[in-house]
Formats: sequence, C-alpha cells, structure tokens
Amino acid sequence: MGRGFFFLRARASKAQGKHKVYIDSSDRKRKERYKSKELAVKVLSKKNIGALVALGLIIGTGSAVADTTTTPKLTVAEKAARKAATELHKASVAQFKSALASYRTSADSARATFKAAYESAKATREAAVKAATTAEAKSAARSAFISTVAAAKATKDSAIAALGAKPVAPTKPAQ
Repeated sequence: MGRGFFFLRARASKAQGKHKVYIDSSDRKRKERYKSKELAVKVLSKKNIGALVALGLIIGTGSAVADTTTTPKLTVAEKAARKAATELHKASVAQFKSALASYRTSADSARATFKAAYESAKATREAAVKAATTAEAKSAARSAFISTVAAAKATKDSAIAALGAKPVAPTKPAQ
C-alpha cells in the first residue's frame, strides 16, 4: 500500500512542531547525524584542542633522549671470520640453486613422461570403447586403461623417489 495516510499525517504534524515522530528511516538517519555533529563540536572545543596540543608537546619532548650505549667494534680476526662465512654461504647458495634446478628438471621430465603415457592410454581407451560392441569389450578397455595408468604412475613415483630428497636451502651465517 506504500506510505499511506498515517505516514503523511505524521510528517505533516512534525512539520507543524506539534510532536516529534520519526517514522521514516531517513529522518532517523538525519537525527543521528545531527547528534554526532553536536558531539564532535563539543569535543573539539578551543579548551580541549589547547589541552591536547600542550599534552602532545609535553609527551613529545621525553622521547628525544638519545641512546648512549655503543656497540663494540669488530676485531680484524672477527671481520675475517665473518667474511669467510659469507663467502662460504654464497658458494653453498650457488650449489643449492644448481641442485634445485637439476631436481626440478628431473622431476618435470618424470611428470611429462607420465602425462604422455596417460594421454596415450586415454586415447587408446576411447578408441577401444567406440569400437567395442559388447559390454565385456568396453569393460576390458576400461580395465586396460586403469592398469596402464597405474603402471605409469608407479614409474613416475619411482623416478621421483630415485631423485632423493628435495635440496634444502642453506642457512645464513650468524651476524
């Protein structure tokens, strides 16, 4: 029915100032916005702003004190040891990167071999199912597909297992 008689009457009586009736949700929102603006004005008075600025200046000056502790300087032997450790780490990172690249290419070739065997078995199965006229022939084609895929998966898994554990990144030397 829409906004009806009562809504219009309440709005009209509100306009005349007889009583405050907030029926429309937009009126409620306006009233809430007005209250929040009044609160913001009360909080941001000149006294409060002055007090906040003074408090900020007082608190801000305490943190300007510098730290007086010094770190000890490294000896020549300590510098040489740190440099040797850094060079050793660089060499081990280079070795890790080459080992990881080798591991990934070998694993990728094993996966590619599996994918090729799977696609071949799939094509063979689809051709055999299309050519089959009996349910037994279709079932035989499906079971041959399953066994071929299982053999290819076993080959892939054994090839990846033969690669060993994936290389682990070296840890950084202590500073």
